[in-house]
Amino acid sequence: MDRRVIVIGLAMALVLAASCTAEPAQKAVPTPSPTATPMPSDTPVPSPTDAPEPTSTLRPTATPRPTSTTTPTPTVAPPPAATVPPVPDEITRLVQTLVEGDDQARSAAADQLIAMGPDAAPAIPMLIQALGNQDAQTRQAVAQVLTSLGPEAEMALPALMQALADPNVDVQQIVAGALGAFGPQAMQAVPELIQALQGADPQLQATLVEALRAITGEDFEMDPALWQAWWDSLQAGSEGPLDFLVPSMLDDWQKLNGNYEVTIILHVTGGAGPFVVHHDTDSVLTADRQVALVFLASGCTIVHTIKVESSDGQSVSHDYYINAPWCN
Repeated sequence: MDRRVIVIGLAMALVLAASCTAEPAQKAVPTPSPTATPMPSDTPVPSPTDAPEPTSTLRPTATPRPTSTTTPTPTVAPPPAATVPPVPDEITRLVQTLVEGDDQARSAAADQLIAMGPDAAPAIPMLIQALGNQDAQTRQAVAQVLTSLGPEAEMALPALMQALADPNVDVQQIVAGALGAFGPQAMQAVPELIQALQGADPQLQATLVEALRAITGEDFEMDPALWQAWWDSLQAGSEGPLDFLVPSMLDDWQKLNGNYEVTIILHVTGGAGPFVVHHDTDSVLTADRQVALVFLASGCTIVHTIKVESSDGQSVSHDYYINAPWCN
C-alpha cells in the first residue's frame, strides 16, 4: 500500500514539474509592440528627424525679397509733380464779383485785382474762363486785369489770341494791348494780330500795330499786306526742326560784386528767325542763331531752363546743368 502511494506521489510530482516548466516558455514569447510593427514596404514612414518640413505660402523667407528691380536712380528720377497752391479766398471772391456783380461791384473788384499786381496771379485760370462770359463788360474787365499782370499771365496767351476776334471792339482794344505787353513772348499771336488789323477802325489799328512792333521789333505801320508778306517770308525760310545745343560749359565768366557774371553762347538750329529765347524769366528777340546769354550766378552748380521759339511756330525747351569753374 505504501509503495502505491509513493508511486502516485512521484507521478504527481512529475506532472507538477512539467506544468511549471511550460508556463515560463509561454511567457518568454514577447507580445508584439504597436511601435515595433513593421509598415508595408511600399509606404515607408520617415523618421521625425528625416521628415521634410511642410512648406507654407504664408511663411516668410529668410532673405527679404527686393522691393523692385526697376526703381529709378535719383539721377534719372522725374521731378515730382508740381503742387498747385489753392486760390486764396479773397481772390476767389473778387473774381466771382467780377463775373456776377453789377457795374459798380465789377469795377471795384477789377481795381482791387489790378492793385494786387503779381499777387493776383492765382486768379489767372478763373480769368481765362471768364473771358468767354456772355457779357461784354465782364470780358472787358477781365481783359483789363489780365493786361495788368503782363508776362505773369503767359498761360492766358491762347485765350487772349482768341479774344482778338471778340465782337466788342473795346474788348479787342484791351486784348491787343495785353498781347503787346508780353513783347517777344507773344510771337505766336502775330498771325491773329495781322488778321485783326484788316478792316479794323483807326483806333484799334493803332493799338494792334503797337502790339506788333513790341512783339516783333519790326514796323510796317498800318499796312496788313506788308505785315503778312513779312510773316510769310519767315515761314518760307524755315530750316527744319527747331533745336539748340544744350550748354555744357560756360563760355566766359568773371567775378562781380561777390557773384559771378557768366556768359553762355546758345547755338540755334532749324526753325526760322527771328527767335524768342527765354532764359528762365528773361526773354530776348533775335534774328541771330548764336545768342549770348549773360547773367549773374553763384554757388557751384548752375541750373537753368532755356526755351526757344521760332517765327514758324516751333518751340523747344531744355534744362542744363553746369558745374561752376570757380569751384574746381
